[in-house]
Amino acid sequence: MLYKKMFTLILILFIPISIYAQKELNFTYWGSTFEKKAVEDVIDDFNKSHPGVHVTAQHIPQNYDEKIMTMITGGNAPDVGYVAGDTVQLWATQGITKNLSPYFASDPDLRSRMEVSRYRIGDGIAATNAALESMIIFYNKKLFDDAGVPYPPSKWNEAWKWDDFVNVAKKLTKDKNGNNALSPNFDPENIDVYGFAHDRWWGHWMPFIYSNGGKLISDDGKTVLMDQPESIQALQKLADLSWKHHVAPTPASTKSFPNNNVMLQTGKVAMSLNGHWNILDISQMGFEWGIGVLPYHKKPITITFGGAIAIFSGTKHHEEAYKLFKFFGDPDKNALFPKGLWMPLRVKDYLEPSLTAKWLDKIPGVYPPESRDVLVDYTLISTLAHPRKPPSYWVNGWSKVLSKVIQPAVDLIFTNEATAQEAMRDVPSKANPLLKGRL
Repeated sequence: MLYKKMFTLILILFIPISIYAQKELNFTYWGSTFEKKAVEDVIDDFNKSHPGVHVTAQHIPQNYDEKIMTMITGGNAPDVGYVAGDTVQLWATQGITKNLSPYFASDPDLRSRMEVSRYRIGDGIAATNAALESMIIFYNKKLFDDAGVPYPPSKWNEAWKWDDFVNVAKKLTKDKNGNNALSPNFDPENIDVYGFAHDRWWGHWMPFIYSNGGKLISDDGKTVLMDQPESIQALQKLADLSWKHHVAPTPASTKSFPNNNVMLQTGKVAMSLNGHWNILDISQMGFEWGIGVLPYHKKPITITFGGAIAIFSGTKHHEEAYKLFKFFGDPDKNALFPKGLWMPLRVKDYLEPSLTAKWLDKIPGVYPPESRDVLVDYTLISTLAHPRKPPSYWVNGWSKVLSKVIQPAVDLIFTNEATAQEAMRDVPSKANPLLKGRL
């Protein structure tokens, strides 16, 4: 009886100590409904494998930056979380996020991550990609089969030249009477199926400027070069898909449409330019689809980048926050890689077949068969042979220049309110004073 009382007393004393000792962390992120579920699963895996640590996943699908700042102001800063690429330099210089350089100096596995994945501020590392991402083509196989058109190429050295791509898009675009855009009877005012769809943010137009031999910013980070012929031509040809060739929806028409993934699923769009991360969603949407490489102007190329992940300076649990940060970038532990949201940051995960299989083949039905061509060969060649880091990684002042000057000018092109020549004419004079050189 005495032993039983002693055991009960020990148990009563132990429980509150255990609860008190548990370290609570908060991970903040954005993303679709599918991504929300996938991230929650990863957090559950981390909690199960790290006794004494409990992480809460906080999904913030809209107004992310504003809500994070409200949390910080209220003394409830996250421990680890997503950071928009255009926000990294601002938050790092304000001391909101930690300098990760000491972690890289002491951890060989972190140092094995590609240089293109690091957001640098001077000699410091402010954040890294959560993963590698690339821009690719998604397509609805049924629409291609019905039109008798070959699928988009998956090999980079077989990519469509731009004019060939436009011709294919015309064959796939149909009006409400079934006429395609090559027919003399085609009615551009009553389009039922579009051959192609794209959005207006920089990930959708930047690859084609690079493909055409253009540059956005001078190497010293002080001069915008988007008024040069290569950039103007690439932007105009992209806008012409809507206004000249009628193979892509106009910005006005997209306001009444669901997102491009749903348009693909429902057979209203044959091809969509989008980030590879959409594989997570599309693989669960129940239709026959595939992926291909981008069409090109002068050379086949895509851009690689990634939403950033950082450790917030306000964390009270620095060691545990670092473990969570590293866990998210490990394809052996994080199911977001085999589920189609992310691609690895280490070169060896692309070059060693056994490691590649761990994320491409782990879950049947996620990645289509052509993924090794599109996501391994094409991505790695673009990343290593033609590195094109978006300016958010290396230009001081890029975020302000993009939001205040460049994107509004690009929007005028896509809404057909100005030609690319007209829209880009004054961009350097407005943007250059806001640039402060390389980070």
